[in-house]
Amino acid sequence: MLLTLTIIAVLVSARPGAATAPRPSAAPSCQRRCGDMEIPYPFGIGRGCYLYTGEGDTTFGLTCNLTADGTYKTFCYEVEVIGISLRRGQARVRSDIRSWCYNRTSMSMDENNGWWVDFTDSQFRLSDEDNRFTVIGCNSLAYVGSANTGSKYMTGCMATCPAAGRLENGSCSGMGCCQAAIPRGINTYEVQFDDRFNTSRTSGFSRCSYAALVEAAAFDFRITYVTDDDFMESTGGKAPLVLDWVVGKETCAEAARNTTAYMCASSNSECVDSRNGPGYLCNCSRGYDGNPYVHDVCQDVNECTSFKYPCSAALFLEPVSTLLEVSSVLALTRQEATLTVARARLIILNLVCTWQLVRHRPRPLTSTSFLPFLKS
Repeated sequence: MLLTLTIIAVLVSARPGAATAPRPSAAPSCQRRCGDMEIPYPFGIGRGCYLYTGEGDTTFGLTCNLTADGTYKTFCYEVEVIGISLRRGQARVRSDIRSWCYNRTSMSMDENNGWWVDFTDSQFRLSDEDNRFTVIGCNSLAYVGSANTGSKYMTGCMATCPAAGRLENGSCSGMGCCQAAIPRGINTYEVQFDDRFNTSRTSGFSRCSYAALVEAAAFDFRITYVTDDDFMESTGGKAPLVLDWVVGKETCAEAARNTTAYMCASSNSECVDSRNGPGYLCNCSRGYDGNPYVHDVCQDVNECTSFKYPCSAALFLEPVSTLLEVSSVLALTRQEATLTVARARLIILNLVCTWQLVRHRPRPLTSTSFLPFLKS
């Protein structure tokens, strides 16, 4: 096994490195960064620097605005963009949180107005996998609905507080916080509170109800979201939301027939049909990395130097000395206890990394006679 790990490390290290860095995806004058965020094509700032899909489409044309706090931030029309993933075909944005509060001055609930978001003039759709409709409060019932799926849809959930002491940080299962899934193919939504359930009777320790469509992975319920106004104050009244996007509204099979408009421009790229409504996006092929929407920018990945692939040759070399040390320890049974949990985890981690690299790089290696178990 030690010889095997050593051979793998040598063979991996001997592989040629990745090609030169990708060239710009549009004219050299195109701005590809705004503040701390990179802006990859098909997104861009200014005409000629992004994918233009027709008049009124607000998907890929962005702006870089100086905000009140003195920093530059990226916007798609009036929505702040905080991240773009080419491989997943997603954009993370900051979306408004809807609130409905008891007014202690007027001794009544504030006006309960409906609130909605519309992405129909774009190629965005709300991610049903990554987002959850979230309601926070005591005696709070809210709905989220959309009418663009062929038939009108509505869902919602109710948050209650039988006792303040039963609220629990990190738990969003009905006590002070609840969540509901949304269907696929949605690009508009409206949030509305039910007038029959409000915080007028709980205003002593919880005067507001909140509702928003939020990225589930970015949300962590805190008791202070109910007992104070911490939810709005800590988020600035906006929560992360994930949008799926496509570069064309055809299927991959349909798009490939039109070679002039087909967006998978790089060699070593492939088309992927959207799972969230009609359309397609592009990915670099397995073992390649870069921007599939730009000619010849999907480059061969060198796992030994890329920080995106932590199972590098350095990791393979380290367990060799670790395993030798373990062998000597095992020979002395009384000293087996000296093997720490950290070292055991290191061995397991790197064995897993070895297997992942072998699976990730299925092309034949040069001294395969030494590695019979790698043959497909």
